[in-house]
Amino acid sequence: MFRGRALLSTLLAVVVVTGVVVVGLRYDATRTEQGSSDVSAAPFVPPANSGPTAVFIGDSYVSGAGASDLGHRWTTLVSIDKLWTERNIGVGSTGYALAAPGCGAERCGSFEEMAGYAVTLNPPVVVVAGGINDFDQFARDPTDIVNAIYNTMGTLRTGLPNARIIAVGPSAAGEVPPFVTAYE
Repeated sequence: MFRGRALLSTLLAVVVVTGVVVVGLRYDATRTEQGSSDVSAAPFVPPANSGPTAVFIGDSYVSGAGASDLGHRWTTLVSIDKLWTERNIGVGSTGYALAAPGCGAERCGSFEEMAGYAVTLNPPVVVVAGGINDFDQFARDPTDIVNAIYNTMGTLRTGLPNARIIAVGPSAAGEVPPFVTAYE
């Protein structure tokens, strides 16, 4: 329990240190560095470490929006610290129930859909982080979002029974509305 809280504290500290993230920015690890005008530029490849592969599912915070470059996104920094080999499948504008159709990435599904893809990668570690893009729907009627969260985690646990699954509550820049504590 303490170790999980320590990791969560590390993850949250890295998010804060990484900087303010532009919500809704759509890019992921399959694209070239943000702002690159050279379409032939190679996509960012996180460093391979000696430890296990960790798959990161999430929104723009996970995909690296707001980082000075993809090598400085919080998922990469945590992977380097934990000696994980990062596999980032985060896509901006997504949530547990919200997909980003036509986002331009290799996959644009909701976290629930991306969980199925993560299972095919068979990682020993999965980090699911985000949910801020589901806030509007959650505030209106939380039923669909709660079901999507359960389905996401259920897909991961069923498909990866021995994996370490880490859930990071939605990050929010600025003031956090009261319903966020219910969401977490």
